[in-house]
Amino acid sequence: MGEQVENGEERVWRIVIIDDSPETCDVLVRQMVLEGYAADYYTDPLDGLEALKADPPDCVLLDVNMPKITGMQLLDRLRANPGTEELPVIMVTASGDVSDVVQGLDLGANDYITKPPQYEVLSARVRTQLKMKGLQDQRQMDIVELSNLSSLKDKFLQIAAHDLRNPLNNIVLGIDLLDRFYEQSGAEIDNFDKLINTMRGASGVMRSIVNDFLDLQEIRTGEIDMTLQPVSLNILAESVVDQYQAYADEKEVEVRMMLEPSLPEASGDPDRLMQVISNLVSNAIKFSPRGATVGVRTRRQDRELILEVVDTGPGIPEEEIPLLFQEFSRLSVKATGGEKSSGVGLWIARKLIEMHGGQIGVKSKVGHGSLFWFTLPLSR
Repeated sequence: MGEQVENGEERVWRIVIIDDSPETCDVLVRQMVLEGYAADYYTDPLDGLEALKADPPDCVLLDVNMPKITGMQLLDRLRANPGTEELPVIMVTASGDVSDVVQGLDLGANDYITKPPQYEVLSARVRTQLKMKGLQDQRQMDIVELSNLSSLKDKFLQIAAHDLRNPLNNIVLGIDLLDRFYEQSGAEIDNFDKLINTMRGASGVMRSIVNDFLDLQEIRTGEIDMTLQPVSLNILAESVVDQYQAYADEKEVEVRMMLEPSLPEASGDPDRLMQVISNLVSNAIKFSPRGATVGVRTRRQDRELILEVVDTGPGIPEEEIPLLFQEFSRLSVKATGGEKSSGVGLWIARKLIEMHGGQIGVKSKVGHGSLFWFTLPLSR
């Protein structure tokens, strides 16, 4: 009866009694424990006040008439303290003392009981306050979550709107030019391939940003789909390198593969793992100068498989490395071709690898390139 299921776990409500009578405290604690609650008491109201401020319980049974400080004064201080201003308080007052009841309610008491308490009434009123507190706590968590999601949405849309502007302009310009030349039957189009490549690259940036946003939302809401099956890291790595070979050639970057033969299979979602590998390989190419080399390696170590992507680019400042796998991270290192990104690719990669039971990380030093890696447990 004194437990509530919260986020899949049982929550035991905690009740604190403040009364200068040890006998009354003992009786009330016993009653609360019988109801299934965790209960404690203070006979010194000042000690009780400090305890409530330091660690607010779920409900307080507060005696009105006490030495040092009255229950009304204590209640007034609770309502003035940010940590206890909404703490459920049930006043315990002498029978027939209507003025105490009115004053307590005016000061913000949630309810009252009279001495000597009728335990069925006491239990019912405590249950009511705890039920209301549970609803209030859930509402507060919902508000915080909605606020976080709203901030995330606003931040992403701001970044996306800025980063999508130039690619969209390129697409619009390209379409206008093609439409104009289309009307000229048999006309020769200068730099046709370059124009098409520009449009293709711009649309690729847009697609990447939109996909990152959708993945980010799915991960944050726990709705991302994962289909685990035996996968070969070597095959996935080869597919990704093939996919980005044209991009590497355009930037005059050589991609070398050093894949361990007969590498065992891992358990994973091939599409999601390719997404992670693609992020690491494309980033390595993106931040490499012309004539650089990017290496893609696989190997086994104990009960884990390791994939590494190493580049000879500018490297990452040590103080910025902790930012790499965070949402919307923006570093001082710039892509060598002016490429744009959503700033969430590595965060998504980290989440996906963690969902596979693995780890992801980086070793980097300014002027000496970077080595990104991730691990996967072997299939059983």
